[in-house]
Amino acid sequence: LENAVILTQTYELIRDRFPSAPENIWRERFAAHVDRLNNAPSSGFVEHLWLGLLNLTAGIALEDEARFASGVETFQLTIQNEIRPEGYLPRAVEGGDGGSLARQLLSVGALVLMAEAASHIGVDLWSYASRGISVNTAAAYCIYYYYYPDKWRWDTLTANQAGPIYRDHGAFLEIVNQRS
Repeated sequence: LENAVILTQTYELIRDRFPSAPENIWRERFAAHVDRLNNAPSSGFVEHLWLGLLNLTAGIALEDEARFASGVETFQLTIQNEIRPEGYLPRAVEGGDGGSLARQLLSVGALVLMAEAASHIGVDLWSYASRGISVNTAAAYCIYYYYYPDKWRWDTLTANQAGPIYRDHGAFLEIVNQRS
């Protein structure tokens, strides 16, 4: 899913340079690829959010309102039903398998990227909130544990263990910093 999102962004960056005939072929193939990913068996909560991000960004790139709306719905339902007031996403952090921080960061990263992508076409997901909870609530939760990884209650973490996880999955925090 991450590669498909990257492909979408790459297309957006070079779309003005595409000759029309090859672009139409690419768009059809890409839409079919996104459809296949939507119809594949779900492998978890993080993947569900990244599929929402893919649908939102593919909706933008393909000018497909239904795909875009599907991604927006994933974002809104996650804010409404998944993020706890403290900022964590239970379906991301549960498991006690040592991967909870990475799943939290990947989940919040997908939400941040959805909000940022939508903002570029005039849709404001940054201010979308439910129960006083927004994407910034979840981002703030992640920021706290950057400084205090030993307090992470879902797994035992040291700063040496958390550092690479933030390096690999925390770049979205720069977007949050820019926006907040």
